[in-house]
Amino acid sequence: MKMKFFPIAARLPASIGALCCLLLASWSAADTAGPSWIAELSDIKAHEAKANAIEIRTPAETFITVGVYETKSLNAQAPPALAMDVYRIRHVGGERSAGPIPRFLAPPELHDLPDFEAQTSWALRLYCRKQGIYRVYIAGDGARSTVKVIVSEPVEKSNCGVGFYVDQNQHMYSENLPVQLDQMCEYGCNTLAFQPAGETGEESLRVTAKMLDHGVEIGLFDKDISVLIAGGMDGIRQFGKYPDKWPQLIMHLRDEPKRDDMARVYETRKQADALGVRLGAAISPAIAFPYGNLLNAWIVSAEHQSRLLRDKARRDGAEWWVYTGGLRASNAALSRYYSGLWIWKHRPRGNLARMYMDNKSSGVLADGGWRLQEVDGKINTSAWALASPKGPIATVGLTGFRDGTVDYRILCELERLIDQITRGDNESRLPAEIYRDQLPKSVNFLGRLRDAVPSRFETSNSDLAEALPPLDCVEVRRRALAFIEEFKPWE
Repeated sequence: MKMKFFPIAARLPASIGALCCLLLASWSAADTAGPSWIAELSDIKAHEAKANAIEIRTPAETFITVGVYETKSLNAQAPPALAMDVYRIRHVGGERSAGPIPRFLAPPELHDLPDFEAQTSWALRLYCRKQGIYRVYIAGDGARSTVKVIVSEPVEKSNCGVGFYVDQNQHMYSENLPVQLDQMCEYGCNTLAFQPAGETGEESLRVTAKMLDHGVEIGLFDKDISVLIAGGMDGIRQFGKYPDKWPQLIMHLRDEPKRDDMARVYETRKQADALGVRLGAAISPAIAFPYGNLLNAWIVSAEHQSRLLRDKARRDGAEWWVYTGGLRASNAALSRYYSGLWIWKHRPRGNLARMYMDNKSSGVLADGGWRLQEVDGKINTSAWALASPKGPIATVGLTGFRDGTVDYRILCELERLIDQITRGDNESRLPAEIYRDQLPKSVNFLGRLRDAVPSRFETSNSDLAEALPPLDCVEVRRRALAFIEEFKPWE
């Protein structure tokens, strides 16, 4: 997929850009200590500490997002190896039982409204093209600071399906489906559970085929990871441009079956068999045992996951997937933990979150105004993106979710390297400090990490808008990448 980046000059008002360029012109090339107003967006500890200058580690060919707080004006300079885009973070008022509203990342021009906050926050999105050590200099309101970015070698793609529930019936601008898929690709996805507008009929098949074709064109899908389709599938391949390049399709029961849904499940099972496709559904533990054997893919809430259920799915020959609907898109840190460390420990075949966008009444209008649907007088907080005429606007939670998918890949890469260099008699060829010191430390690190991650991801009895993850994901990534850098030359 070809990413589009916009130069910062095009993002900021001319008066701000001119003022900040004067500030930047006086800088030396050395690191500069700055005020306490900058943090890695998905590191809640760094945000609370408001570190003056921060260091971020990431593999090449990945994104990072930096938050800049409490400043009206902003300018930033990054080397060419770090493609940069600039957003403002809109803190929308209102609460519901789970906590504050998501903070939406939007192009600055969408915030040129009379009621916009006097103080504001910014986000710098950086795409790290190649290995190296880089510095990003940031200035605003007379203040300045530095982000040090350490980029290591690329890591392998994810072997786990990562995506969202996408229901076109719930999107304000359903015609923007290609742009929505582009964003999902950018945010680390490789699958989705798709519901076209309308459940059956030729138009539904055409929309689904078009979605699959576009996913192939932008590199969204992995041939080894299935895509779930709710609605009709009979004859869908005749409407596609690249049906031979599509991933495997799973017919997805739209609603989670209940105990009295046996007839519906049996009927859908027959339809799937007639089409030669597999059948999947979100299921509760109470349903898994009565007729989980009719499904080829079990999609179980992260709250309900257990070894007993996983073993039952394997005995029935079914893929094990998990989903969560309880995360709040205002909490980047917890989203990162869930899609990274928690998924790494439990190793489902797929990881789905709901909903990508979840109602037609919320979005940015054509005139730039914002309309957000209220539920019981409070604004809905569960969507990962907000609709706009030009395409979806990400939440800070979506940036954390993407960071977690990279953490997952890093930990899998470390496991792969440990397995390679411990195969056979490697003691004679490996340096002693690697074989006798660093290798045991890395195995111990991964073992302790697994033990520290809880079995279940609780969503019902905690304030997920403010909840802290049980582990420091930034430190976990730092240590894992340090081991990878030591072991890489010896694989």
